[in-house]
Amino acid sequence: MLNFYKSISLKLNKYELKNPFVFFALKLSLLIVVILLLIKIILTTYEIIDMDLSTEMITVLASLLGATVGGVITYITTTGSILKSNRVKSAIINKKTIYEPIYIEFKQLLEDIEQKEIIYISRDSRYRTIGSTSFEFWTRVKNDTRIFQIPDYLNKDIVEMENTLNKYMKQVDYLIDNALEQFESILNANGYQINDNRDGIRSFFKAKKIIHKEKDILLEDFFRNGVFGISKIIEKDKPIINAAFNDYIENNSELANYEFLRNLLVEKLKNCLEVIELIIKTIRNKYERQNNLF
Repeated sequence: MLNFYKSISLKLNKYELKNPFVFFALKLSLLIVVILLLIKIILTTYEIIDMDLSTEMITVLASLLGATVGGVITYITTTGSILKSNRVKSAIINKKTIYEPIYIEFKQLLEDIEQKEIIYISRDSRYRTIGSTSFEFWTRVKNDTRIFQIPDYLNKDIVEMENTLNKYMKQVDYLIDNALEQFESILNANGYQINDNRDGIRSFFKAKKIIHKEKDILLEDFFRNGVFGISKIIEKDKPIINAAFNDYIENNSELANYEFLRNLLVEKLKNCLEVIELIIKTIRNKYERQNNLF
């Protein structure tokens, strides 16, 4: 039940972000309904009790009520002003130090996924390689106190996106592992085997070629130069083994899983970017343009 209420709360928060005016109108309408119900309850109570208050008593009660309400309003106004000032500063700082850097990083990640079949993720700048796509800023944010500044609904979306990213990267690796497994199976069926150097043999299989369903990978990458670790293959068997591997490449069912995860990752990234962009615009319009703090 707790998870259900939390899920509803996250959905309402995200809806308010995307539709602030509609949400404000709904809250205002609800407030009016509550006030009308309270008035009705008070009037009904007076009718039941049939109170006969004197003018002096009414004056005293009105004075006490006015003083109390005035004090409460003053306290709420002062406290609210302080809280709003702190909230404004915090929101603008978070925009510059959290939301904008995350948006830039995720935008680049989306572009790389849409333009390249294979991406390599860097989660730590100390181990970054040429051509890799940065996922470093979000990795730092989620591992320090800045994570507590991220709204729950956005954090949930990013976690789902990251899980999909991890599955996508694992699927790319699995395409290579599966190719090696199928190659070994074809070798065994023809009386040959892998004796050694499995990692070296695996390195000959390129995910990009598998995704493009390129033909004659074995003839071009294996048999032409020879590979250490495979028992010597006689010439007449090479075309047979190559043809069998071509057939595997053409009918590789794992490519469908790769495409599914790639498309799902693009969808979830776009959703994260949409929410982050809304947060940035909300802070800019609601706070930055109305306050000369920065």
